[in-house]
Amino acid sequence: MAGYIGSKASVVSSGVEHKKTFTITGATTSLTGLNYTVGKVHVFQNGVRLVDGTDYTATNGTTITLTVAAQSGDNVVVISQASYQVALSGIDDQSNATAITIDSSENVGIGTSSPTRQLDVSKAGTAYIRASDTANSVNMDMLAASSGGWIGTQTNHSLMFQTNNTERLRIDSDGLKFHGDTAAANALDDYEEGTWSAGAWYAQANRYVKVGNLVMLSIDVAGPLSGTISQFTLPFTCTGTGGVSVYTSNVNFNSGYTYATVVVAGTQGYIRQCGDNLGFAALGVGQNGVIHGSITYNTTQ
Repeated sequence: MAGYIGSKASVVSSGVEHKKTFTITGATTSLTGLNYTVGKVHVFQNGVRLVDGTDYTATNGTTITLTVAAQSGDNVVVISQASYQVALSGIDDQSNATAITIDSSENVGIGTSSPTRQLDVSKAGTAYIRASDTANSVNMDMLAASSGGWIGTQTNHSLMFQTNNTERLRIDSDGLKFHGDTAAANALDDYEEGTWSAGAWYAQANRYVKVGNLVMLSIDVAGPLSGTISQFTLPFTCTGTGGVSVYTSNVNFNSGYTYATVVVAGTQGYIRQCGDNLGFAALGVGQNGVIHGSITYNTTQ
Protein backbone atom coordinates (compact mmCIF):
# COMPACT_ATOMS: atom_id res chain seq x y z
CA MET A 1 0.00 0.00 0.00
CA ALA A 2 1.33 3.42 -0.97
CA GLY A 3 2.97 5.28 1.87
CA TYR A 4 4.38 2.38 3.88
CA ILE A 5 8.07 1.54 4.48
CA GLY A 6 9.79 0.70 1.23
CA SER A 7 7.71 3.06 -0.94
CA LYS A 8 9.12 6.22 -2.42
CA ALA A 9 7.76 9.47 -1.09
CA SER A 10 6.55 10.35 -4.59
CA VAL A 11 4.25 7.30 -4.53
CA VAL A 12 2.19 8.84 -1.74
CA SER A 13 -0.39 11.34 -2.98
CA SER A 14 -0.22 14.56 -1.00
CA GLY A 15 -3.98 14.88 -1.43
CA VAL A 16 -4.59 11.55 0.34
CA GLU A 17 -1.76 10.68 2.76
CA HIS A 18 1.32 12.34 4.20
CA LYS A 19 4.57 10.52 4.83
CA LYS A 20 7.19 12.13 7.04
CA THR A 21 10.52 10.56 7.98
CA PHE A 22 12.41 11.54 11.14
CA THR A 23 16.11 10.69 11.41
CA ILE A 24 16.76 10.89 15.12
CA THR A 25 20.00 12.67 16.14
CA GLY A 26 19.43 12.72 19.88
CA ALA A 27 17.12 10.96 22.32
CA THR A 28 13.58 12.38 21.98
CA THR A 29 9.96 11.48 22.59
CA SER A 30 8.46 14.35 20.54
CA LEU A 31 7.66 14.24 16.82
CA THR A 32 6.51 17.65 15.56
CA GLY A 33 5.50 19.46 12.37
CA LEU A 34 2.74 17.02 11.51
CA ASN A 35 -0.77 17.42 10.13
CA TYR A 36 -3.01 14.41 10.75
CA THR A 37 -6.53 13.39 11.65
CA VAL A 38 -6.68 11.85 15.12
CA GLY A 39 -7.13 8.09 14.84
CA LYS A 40 -5.81 8.04 11.26
CA VAL A 41 -2.05 7.92 11.76
CA HIS A 42 0.55 5.10 11.72
CA VAL A 43 4.04 5.27 13.25
CA PHE A 44 6.96 2.98 12.35
CA GLN A 45 10.27 2.89 14.29
CA ASN A 46 13.13 1.14 12.55
CA GLY A 47 10.56 -0.71 10.39
CA VAL A 48 8.40 -1.86 13.30
CA ARG A 49 4.85 -0.54 13.52
CA LEU A 50 4.08 1.02 16.91
CA VAL A 51 0.75 0.70 18.70
CA ASP A 52 -1.36 3.85 19.10
CA GLY A 53 -2.08 4.57 22.77
CA THR A 54 0.59 2.13 23.96
CA ASP A 55 3.78 3.02 22.14
CA TYR A 56 2.81 6.58 21.29
CA THR A 57 0.10 9.21 21.85
CA ALA A 58 -1.41 11.15 18.92
CA THR A 59 -4.26 13.38 20.13
CA ASN A 60 -3.83 16.93 18.79
CA GLY A 61 -3.30 16.60 15.02
CA THR A 62 0.17 18.23 14.98
CA THR A 63 2.50 16.33 17.34
CA ILE A 64 3.11 12.73 18.42
CA THR A 65 4.63 11.73 21.75
CA LEU A 66 6.56 8.44 21.97
CA THR A 67 6.20 6.41 25.17
CA VAL A 68 9.86 5.36 25.01
CA ALA A 69 12.33 7.88 23.64
CA ALA A 70 13.77 7.22 20.20
CA GLN A 71 17.56 7.12 20.23
CA SER A 72 20.14 8.73 18.00
CA GLY A 73 20.27 6.91 14.66
CA ASP A 74 16.72 5.60 14.87
CA ASN A 75 14.51 5.99 11.81
CA VAL A 76 10.87 6.97 12.57
CA VAL A 77 8.28 7.22 9.78
CA VAL A 78 4.81 8.73 10.24
CA ILE A 79 2.05 7.97 7.72
CA SER A 80 -0.87 10.35 8.30
CA GLN A 81 -4.06 11.74 6.79
CA ALA A 82 -4.49 15.48 7.04
CA SER A 83 -7.38 17.08 8.93
CA TYR A 84 -10.30 17.90 6.61
CA GLN A 85 -8.46 16.19 3.75
CA VAL A 86 -11.68 15.54 1.80
CA ALA A 87 -12.90 19.03 2.56
CA LEU A 88 -9.81 20.62 1.07
CA SER A 89 -9.56 18.56 -2.10
CA GLY A 90 -13.12 17.40 -2.78
CA ILE A 91 -14.05 14.30 -4.77
CA ASP A 92 -13.20 14.39 -8.46
CA ASP A 93 -15.85 13.33 -11.02
CA GLN A 94 -13.15 12.03 -13.39
CA SER A 95 -13.76 14.99 -15.72
CA ASN A 96 -11.38 17.58 -14.29
CA ALA A 97 -14.04 19.00 -11.96
CA THR A 98 -14.85 18.68 -8.27
CA ALA A 99 -18.15 16.82 -7.95
CA ILE A 100 -18.52 16.83 -4.14
CA THR A 101 -17.05 19.27 -1.61
CA ILE A 102 -17.23 19.21 2.19
CA ASP A 103 -16.01 22.46 3.68
CA SER A 104 -14.74 23.30 7.16
CA SER A 105 -18.27 24.32 8.24
CA GLU A 106 -19.44 20.79 7.36
CA ASN A 107 -21.47 22.08 4.40
CA VAL A 108 -21.72 19.57 1.55
CA GLY A 109 -21.69 20.83 -2.02
CA ILE A 110 -22.66 18.77 -5.07
CA GLY A 111 -21.78 20.55 -8.28
CA THR A 112 -20.33 23.49 -6.35
CA SER A 113 -17.04 24.02 -4.54
CA SER A 114 -18.53 26.75 -2.32
CA PRO A 115 -21.63 25.30 -0.60
CA THR A 116 -23.71 27.78 1.43
CA ARG A 117 -26.05 25.27 3.08
CA GLN A 118 -25.63 21.93 4.88
CA LEU A 119 -26.50 20.39 1.50
CA ASP A 120 -26.11 22.56 -1.59
CA VAL A 121 -26.91 21.00 -4.99
CA SER A 122 -26.04 23.24 -7.94
CA LYS A 123 -26.16 22.94 -11.71
CA ALA A 124 -26.27 25.25 -14.73
CA GLY A 125 -29.79 24.07 -15.55
CA THR A 126 -32.39 22.01 -13.70
CA ALA A 127 -30.94 20.65 -10.44
CA TYR A 128 -32.63 17.58 -8.91
CA ILE A 129 -32.61 15.86 -5.55
CA ARG A 130 -34.38 12.48 -5.62
CA ALA A 131 -35.46 10.03 -2.90
CA SER A 132 -36.57 6.60 -4.15
CA ASP A 133 -38.19 3.55 -2.60
CA THR A 134 -37.08 0.99 -5.16
CA ALA A 135 -39.05 -1.83 -3.53
CA ASN A 136 -42.34 0.03 -4.16
CA SER A 137 -41.31 2.16 -7.19
CA VAL A 138 -41.93 5.48 -5.42
CA ASN A 139 -39.87 8.50 -6.57
CA MET A 140 -39.98 11.93 -4.94
CA ASP A 141 -38.08 14.88 -6.44
CA MET A 142 -37.13 18.33 -5.27
CA LEU A 143 -35.80 20.53 -8.05
CA ALA A 144 -34.95 24.04 -9.14
CA ALA A 145 -35.74 24.89 -12.76
CA SER A 146 -36.09 27.97 -14.95
CA SER A 147 -39.83 28.12 -14.20
CA GLY A 148 -39.40 27.95 -10.40
CA GLY A 149 -38.98 25.49 -7.52
CA TRP A 150 -40.77 22.14 -7.50
CA ILE A 151 -41.34 19.36 -4.98
CA GLY A 152 -43.44 16.25 -5.43
CA THR A 153 -43.72 12.64 -6.51
CA GLN A 154 -42.70 11.67 -10.04
CA THR A 155 -44.67 8.43 -9.78
CA ASN A 156 -48.41 7.88 -9.24
CA HIS A 157 -48.26 8.26 -5.45
CA SER A 158 -49.56 10.76 -2.91
CA LEU A 159 -47.47 13.58 -1.43
CA MET A 160 -48.02 14.00 2.33
CA PHE A 161 -47.08 16.78 4.75
CA GLN A 162 -46.95 16.24 8.50
CA THR A 163 -46.18 17.94 11.80
CA ASN A 164 -45.38 16.16 15.08
CA ASN A 165 -45.35 12.89 13.12
CA THR A 166 -49.03 13.34 12.19
CA GLU A 167 -50.31 13.83 8.65
CA ARG A 168 -51.90 17.27 8.14
CA LEU A 169 -52.12 17.62 4.36
CA ARG A 170 -52.20 15.15 1.46
CA ILE A 171 -52.09 15.82 -2.29
CA ASP A 172 -53.26 12.98 -4.50
CA SER A 173 -55.12 12.47 -7.77
CA ASP A 174 -58.38 13.64 -6.12
CA GLY A 175 -56.92 16.98 -4.96
CA LEU A 176 -56.13 18.29 -1.47
CA LYS A 177 -57.14 16.36 1.66
CA PHE A 178 -56.70 17.45 5.24
CA HIS A 179 -55.84 15.84 8.61
CA GLY A 180 -55.42 12.29 7.33
CA ASP A 181 -58.77 12.18 5.51
CA THR A 182 -58.35 10.01 2.40
CA ALA A 183 -61.98 10.07 1.16
CA ALA A 184 -62.24 11.26 -2.46
CA ALA A 185 -65.54 13.02 -1.71
CA ASN A 186 -63.80 15.31 0.79
CA ALA A 187 -60.98 16.39 -1.52
CA LEU A 188 -60.48 20.08 -2.28
CA ASP A 189 -59.64 19.86 -5.97
CA ASP A 190 -60.27 23.44 -7.10
CA TYR A 191 -60.42 27.04 -5.93
CA GLU A 192 -61.17 30.11 -7.97
CA GLU A 193 -62.89 33.46 -7.69
CA GLY A 194 -63.92 36.15 -10.13
CA THR A 195 -66.75 38.04 -11.78
CA TRP A 196 -69.24 36.98 -14.43
CA SER A 197 -71.92 38.46 -16.67
CA ALA A 198 -75.44 37.45 -15.64
CA GLY A 199 -77.03 38.46 -18.94
CA ALA A 200 -78.82 41.50 -20.38
CA TRP A 201 -78.96 43.57 -17.22
CA TYR A 202 -78.38 47.31 -17.31
CA ALA A 203 -75.78 47.25 -14.56
CA GLN A 204 -74.19 44.42 -12.60
CA ALA A 205 -71.38 43.80 -10.12
CA ASN A 206 -71.49 40.06 -9.64
CA ARG A 207 -68.79 37.97 -7.96
CA TYR A 208 -68.31 34.27 -7.28
CA VAL A 209 -66.09 31.97 -5.24
CA LYS A 210 -65.80 28.32 -6.25
CA VAL A 211 -64.28 25.79 -3.82
CA GLY A 212 -64.29 22.30 -5.25
CA ASN A 213 -67.88 21.64 -6.33
CA LEU A 214 -69.37 24.38 -4.15
CA VAL A 215 -70.23 27.73 -5.77
CA MET A 216 -71.01 30.85 -3.75
CA LEU A 217 -72.47 33.81 -5.67
CA SER A 218 -72.88 37.43 -4.71
CA ILE A 219 -75.38 38.83 -7.21
CA ASP A 220 -75.90 42.57 -7.68
CA VAL A 221 -77.91 43.54 -10.76
CA ALA A 222 -80.08 46.43 -11.92
CA GLY A 223 -83.00 46.08 -14.36
CA PRO A 224 -82.85 46.94 -18.07
CA LEU A 225 -83.66 50.37 -19.46
CA SER A 226 -86.75 48.99 -21.15
CA GLY A 227 -88.91 45.93 -20.58
CA THR A 228 -88.37 43.50 -17.75
CA ILE A 229 -86.07 40.58 -17.05
CA SER A 230 -86.75 37.66 -14.72
CA GLN A 231 -83.69 35.39 -14.95
CA PHE A 232 -79.92 35.50 -15.13
CA THR A 233 -77.08 33.26 -16.30
CA LEU A 234 -75.04 31.26 -13.76
CA PRO A 235 -71.23 31.11 -14.01
CA PHE A 236 -71.29 27.32 -13.45
CA THR A 237 -74.04 24.80 -14.18
CA CYS A 238 -76.10 23.96 -11.10
CA THR A 239 -76.48 20.33 -10.04
CA GLY A 240 -80.08 19.85 -8.88
CA THR A 241 -81.95 22.95 -7.69
CA GLY A 242 -81.68 25.49 -4.91
CA GLY A 243 -83.29 28.70 -3.74
CA VAL A 244 -82.71 31.69 -1.48
CA SER A 245 -84.46 34.92 -0.57
CA VAL A 246 -82.96 38.10 -2.03
CA TYR A 247 -83.21 41.83 -1.39
CA THR A 248 -85.17 43.90 -3.89
CA SER A 249 -85.56 47.59 -4.53
CA ASN A 250 -87.99 49.38 -6.88
CA VAL A 251 -89.60 46.10 -7.86
CA ASN A 252 -93.39 45.79 -8.25
CA PHE A 253 -94.94 42.64 -6.81
CA ASN A 254 -98.27 41.21 -7.95
CA SER A 255 -101.18 41.41 -5.53
CA GLY A 256 -100.61 39.17 -2.49
CA TYR A 257 -96.88 38.66 -3.17
CA THR A 258 -94.53 40.21 -0.65
CA TYR A 259 -90.97 39.04 -1.23
CA ALA A 260 -88.58 37.77 -3.90
CA THR A 261 -86.49 34.64 -4.13
CA VAL A 262 -84.06 33.19 -6.62
CA VAL A 263 -84.23 29.58 -7.75
CA VAL A 264 -81.18 28.13 -9.51
CA ALA A 265 -81.30 25.15 -11.86
CA GLY A 266 -79.14 24.16 -14.80
CA THR A 267 -77.42 27.22 -16.23
CA GLN A 268 -79.98 29.80 -15.06
CA GLY A 269 -81.12 31.65 -11.97
CA TYR A 270 -84.85 32.43 -11.93
CA ILE A 271 -86.26 35.44 -10.04
CA ARG A 272 -89.58 34.57 -8.43
CA GLN A 273 -92.10 36.44 -6.27
CA CYS A 274 -93.62 34.73 -3.27
CA GLY A 275 -96.41 35.27 -0.77
CA ASP A 276 -98.28 33.46 1.98
CA ASN A 277 -100.32 30.54 0.63
CA LEU A 278 -99.30 31.48 -2.91
CA GLY A 279 -97.12 29.61 -5.33
CA PHE A 280 -94.07 30.98 -7.09
CA ALA A 281 -94.60 33.42 -9.94
CA ALA A 282 -92.08 34.98 -12.27
CA LEU A 283 -90.96 38.42 -11.13
CA GLY A 284 -90.03 40.83 -13.88
CA VAL A 285 -87.42 43.40 -12.90
CA GLY A 286 -87.72 46.60 -14.90
CA GLN A 287 -85.90 49.91 -15.11
CA ASN A 288 -84.47 51.04 -11.73
CA GLY A 289 -85.25 47.62 -10.21
CA VAL A 290 -82.42 46.14 -8.16
CA ILE A 291 -81.69 42.60 -6.97
CA HIS A 292 -79.07 41.86 -4.25
CA GLY A 293 -78.35 38.50 -2.67
CA SER A 294 -76.05 35.58 -1.96
CA ILE A 295 -76.62 32.15 -3.46
CA THR A 296 -74.88 28.84 -2.82
CA TYR A 297 -75.22 25.75 -4.97
CA ASN A 298 -73.36 22.67 -6.17
CA THR A 299 -71.82 22.05 -9.56
CA THR A 300 -69.90 19.31 -11.33
CA GLN A 301 -67.76 21.72 -13.35
